Amino acid sequence: DEDLEFEGVDQWLPEHRASRAEQIDEATDQKVPARPTLTINLVEQRVQQVVNEGRQARLGLSVGPKAGLANTTMAGYYKGLIKAIQADSGASEVRLWTLERVAKCGRGAYRILVEDNNDGDFDLDILIRRILDQSTVYWDPYAVLADRSDADWVLIANWMSEAKRLRDWPTKPLVPTADAFSRADHPWFAMTDDGHKSVQVMEYYKVVYTKVLLGYHPTIGPMPVNEMPPDVAALVMQRAPGTRLREVDRRHILNAIVDGSQVLEQTPWMGRYLPVIPATGKEYVVKGKRSWKGIVTNIKDLNRGYNVTISSAVEIAGSMPRAPYIMYEGQDEGFEQMWDDSPIKAFTRLYVKMLDLEGKPAPLPQRQNLEPRSGQLLPRRRQ
Repeated sequence: DEDLEFEGVDQWLPEHRASRAEQIDEATDQKVPARPTLTINLVEQRVQQVVNEGRQARLGLSVGPKAGLANTTMAGYYKGLIKAIQADSGASEVRLWTLERVAKCGRGAYRILVEDNNDGDFDLDILIRRILDQSTVYWDPYAVLADRSDADWVLIANWMSEAKRLRDWPTKPLVPTADAFSRADHPWFAMTDDGHKSVQVMEYYKVVYTKVLLGYHPTIGPMPVNEMPPDVAALVMQRAPGTRLREVDRRHILNAIVDGSQVLEQTPWMGRYLPVIPATGKEYVVKGKRSWKGIVTNIKDLNRGYNVTISSAVEIAGSMPRAPYIMYEGQDEGFEQMWDDSPIKAFTRLYVKMLDLEGKPAPLPQRQNLEPRSGQLLPRRRQ
């Protein structure tokens, strides 16, 4: 959250911005004007460079035959099917959205959904969809693999309006808690600042393991014993020559959707793996604590120092005294406003009287000294 807020909201810490705001001097009761707090974002260009490389790479899935009954023709069928799924889903933008968040803070995710094709039949479409707020994805902390394929559960939180909640689950009326819709920071039933009611709904995917006896017979190959013909199953159970038998875990995914007071829906998911795809940046394990980093993490201090330097240079340049013009009294009579505005306005000519108050010829006004070059105050960046 700190990295994302730094890159996209405000690079100044609240206490630093408050210290540079307009204040009252306690000793003199005089008003001290605010000091500049400029922001020069050095992070955005680096993040977009990573995203542009991903865009040029055209990230996507590819399929190739591995072994056994797999062949190039079958791989081509799957490749065409997956290509259609990616095209229909706009998968490229989904992945780039996730990649951008990974570049910023080291973690991101997107998901896979199955939805009805249209309202005229019962066909289903597999879709790749982005997760708008990827900080609402909670993973099994004991998953070790980078792609989280060994995770036992994942949780996705989602806020929706009260009307959508009732429309999606009309048979499940709201059962709000005692303090529901009383404040904006309620964990389940919140009242937004503009007076709308919001309900948090969580999708919970859990891996369920079932023990299955896997048998092998030369005539039919590997197959669960309970699905084999009875005579073949008997030979496998007796461990006849040429047969094999072992116990395996079969994965099934259970999907449960809940709000703050009840289970709204509980259905099996059509797949062996959790339908949420993680993406990670640099991963660390230090003193048993797991953490991730993106580009922003290590550049925050540098960028803050650069902002302070630029703001201080602008402050000094704005408070520098202007070198005054020296002239005889009365030479600027009738042109006082022009001479007062000359330091800040680009006049093409300045008028002055050639005689002083005594009627004697007077020399042209001259500056007392040269102004300091404020450009030297600004830090120089190497090319």
